[in-house]
Amino acid sequence: MRSQVSLEYLVLLSIVILIIIPLVGVFYVYISDSINIAQAKDAVRKIADSVEYVSYGGPGTVVYTSVEFPDAVNATFVGNHTIMLKLQTTSGIEEVYEDVDSNVIGYLNYLKGYRNIRIMNFGNVIQVGQGLLFTPSPIYFEISRGESDEKNDTIQNLLQRMINLNYSLSGDKSDWVLIKNFPTSLNSFEKKNFTVNVSVPDGTITGEYEVDLTAKSNYSYEELPIIIKVVGQLKHLLISFYSDNSYTQKATKFFPGDTVYYKITSLDEYNYPIDSNI
Repeated sequence: MRSQVSLEYLVLLSIVILIIIPLVGVFYVYISDSINIAQAKDAVRKIADSVEYVSYGGPGTVVYTSVEFPDAVNATFVGNHTIMLKLQTTSGIEEVYEDVDSNVIGYLNYLKGYRNIRIMNFGNVIQVGQGLLFTPSPIYFEISRGESDEKNDTIQNLLQRMINLNYSLSGDKSDWVLIKNFPTSLNSFEKKNFTVNVSVPDGTITGEYEVDLTAKSNYSYEELPIIIKVVGQLKHLLISFYSDNSYTQKATKFFPGDTVYYKITSLDEYNYPIDSNI
């Protein structure tokens, strides 16, 4: 009799577990969808509020809005007075959007996580996110004094056709940089290559410098940092010897049994030390 009760208890417990497990799974999926939708609504609302803010500020007004995109976002849309995130949920595609009074245009990367979204007033339109994409960005150079180098970069239009694209250079060392074959027009999502040439004057102090290339059209704006690391040229090697009896001073003679130390100092063309204690 006791064994029969135990068996009935086990059967009942198994049935309860079989019922509970699917319910827990459904509840977890429902909670995950709800959290993702709530995050998307919060992000879209923040972006819309920032759009209204820069619209009142007038042309040239810029703000950066920090938002978080959930991992369920698989597409974005900015245009027709609407900002939208599309989420993949268990019941299908969920569109989370906010309508704004201003005419908006732009591109939002939908990768999961936090990001700062730039929102800029161009007068007749407000750009949300990116309109142009540089690849790579930043672009790095390592050049010796008195030498030059050049590298290719790519610019892509993420919006509608641009026909009045131009650029400018800013920074103390902008005269070092020459831009070749920069496009003046780009079709929607078209990519074009251009060349960045950097010439470092003779006598420049070693270190890292930055020049910014700003690409702009009547409704888009993007910066490309050009990072220039100036290094010295190896011209001379100075070797100093020391003994264990006079390690702090340059030894002029050694004795049997002495341990001899040496230090190699690299000197550039101006006799500045580059590396030491090798």
